[in-house]
Amino acid sequence: MDLNSIKRNPAVKVILFILSAALMTGSLICFSMWAYGMSCGYDGQDDFYKTDQCKDYALTTGWRVHDTVMNTPPDEIQETLDRLEYLDPEVCNVGIEVYQMTEGEKGAEEVLKGATLIPANIALTGESVMSDGFVEYKIKYYVSDPLTAKDGLYWAKESYDFIYPKMDALVPVGILCFAAMALSIFCLMSCAGYRKEREEVILNPLDKVPYDILLAVFAAAAVGIIVCIALVLEDGWYKIIYSASALDSTNSGVFVLCGAGVMISSCFVTGIFATTASRVKAGGWWRNTVIFILCRILWKAVKLIWRACIRVLKFMGSVIKKMISGVPLVWKVMLVTCIPLGIMVICAGIGTGASLLMALFIAIVLTGIVFYISLCMRSLQKGGRELASGNEDHRIATERMIFDLKEHGENLNNIGQGMSIAVSQRMKSERLKTELITNVSHDLKTPLTSMINYIDLLGKEELEGQAAEYVEVLSRQAARLKKLTEDVVEASKVSTGNMTVDLTKTDAFEIINQAAGEYKERFEDSDLEFILRNTTGRESVYITADGRLLWRAIDNLMSNICKYSQPGTRVYVDVAEENNEAVISFKNISKDELNISEEELMERFVRGDSSRSSEGSGLGLNIAKNLVKIQGGELSIKIDGDLFKAEIRFKIN
Repeated sequence: MDLNSIKRNPAVKVILFILSAALMTGSLICFSMWAYGMSCGYDGQDDFYKTDQCKDYALTTGWRVHDTVMNTPPDEIQETLDRLEYLDPEVCNVGIEVYQMTEGEKGAEEVLKGATLIPANIALTGESVMSDGFVEYKIKYYVSDPLTAKDGLYWAKESYDFIYPKMDALVPVGILCFAAMALSIFCLMSCAGYRKEREEVILNPLDKVPYDILLAVFAAAAVGIIVCIALVLEDGWYKIIYSASALDSTNSGVFVLCGAGVMISSCFVTGIFATTASRVKAGGWWRNTVIFILCRILWKAVKLIWRACIRVLKFMGSVIKKMISGVPLVWKVMLVTCIPLGIMVICAGIGTGASLLMALFIAIVLTGIVFYISLCMRSLQKGGRELASGNEDHRIATERMIFDLKEHGENLNNIGQGMSIAVSQRMKSERLKTELITNVSHDLKTPLTSMINYIDLLGKEELEGQAAEYVEVLSRQAARLKKLTEDVVEASKVSTGNMTVDLTKTDAFEIINQAAGEYKERFEDSDLEFILRNTTGRESVYITADGRLLWRAIDNLMSNICKYSQPGTRVYVDVAEENNEAVISFKNISKDELNISEEELMERFVRGDSSRSSEGSGLGLNIAKNLVKIQGGELSIKIDGDLFKAEIRFKIN
């Protein structure tokens, strides 16, 4: 038979249960008898008359007599003692003598006031002096041997004769019983909850009883049994001993009652151990308790009450918030400050200690309110400054703000969020637009190159009549389209930043001279007089720029001048110095009416002639502006009637 089958055998559980209860009863009896013997002074005393129990019993009888003497007139003491039934030799084994102590010339004198019968055979004698505050009494007691009367002392002697020979064996036997009990309870707890042909833990009806109720019933039963035994056994262990030796009808019932009480308690404790093991194995044992159920019900009730309170508070808060939100901010500030100030003035006017403390408290509260509002205003001010500087990602912490301050902070956050969304959408739109232009321009370059090549081949053929004119027109328009495509690609690169910039020390005046040389013939063909002036007083004006990109920007400006200037006019290019900046200005007279603003003229695909009859693409100024910008400079234009002026500014190196 394997271990699992043993654990699931009901007979094994019954045997372990009975064995555990019996061993627990035995260990309790052994330890109780040993503790009783130690408390009575049996240890090391081979004579009952030398034990503390015997002396205490005799002395207790003397105290009873003393109490009687204290409440009896002196001339009636002897008669009263003779009438005491508990001093009758037939029912008492203790003899008592009472003496009154007096103080005379010859010293202390003992005057006998009364005495009981003194036993013939005295085994123990002793005395004690007692006083009522005025008169001292000496009580002498005598214990007879043998004990003939069946009083408490007799039964104590019987208990001594039963327990004393076993004192040395009680503790080892009790320990052995306890160890065996612990082992059997451990085995019982290991088997608890298991049944035949079932792998999981199965709870019996006892295991389903709420755990705390089970413990409460056990505690009540144990206390009841202990109280009943204590009430029945008023004279102690000796009645149990007597019951075991003289099994009369009364004492045997007492013995059976005590044994049954101890056995029932042991069975109940064993059952508690077994059901505890089953509950723990099944898991969640605390859920099967009245306390847990009550706590869960109470918790649900508390949650419901709390939610109701929260709803009420939210409703009241919303009502108060609506009421307060309708009040202008100035009136709110006046209410917050003027009312406490008025109360503070009244308290200060009263002049009592309590009123002055109240005024001080209000002053502290007002100071805190002002400090709180100052912190909120500082946070709002900082947030507004961040938004104004372009940091739209900045957020103001409004969690600890109230009323209008919180609303204003949230409005600023919404503004920043709106700005961020708008900028993001604008950048996305520009990026898509630029990508579209770039892709289309690249797609046009391949067929356009083929067209130009074939037109060039046609131009080399000997064509007659209008065919030659048509080829010339195609060649001119193809070149224009090629230039437009290149300008679009270049504008796209500049605007998206896909262009390498190599900033070096560059002579601006030298680049202007090169441009003048390059465009000399074109100016002459356009009937324009070019005038270059250097007002800096120096032969060279050095700036930090990319010479290649700066030349392209100036080339665009010079090309526009050739295209749009009024023939027969002068073109002025000045190089000057202002506020540590090199200023290159271009001035010309437009041949067409400039009916457009400076801002619009700087946009892409915008030309000064509304008829769009010129050869320009409308990208020159925009490209030049972006080329100058990525080098750290600035390009601006001004229109005054037909006068067109463009300025390029760079920091002088």
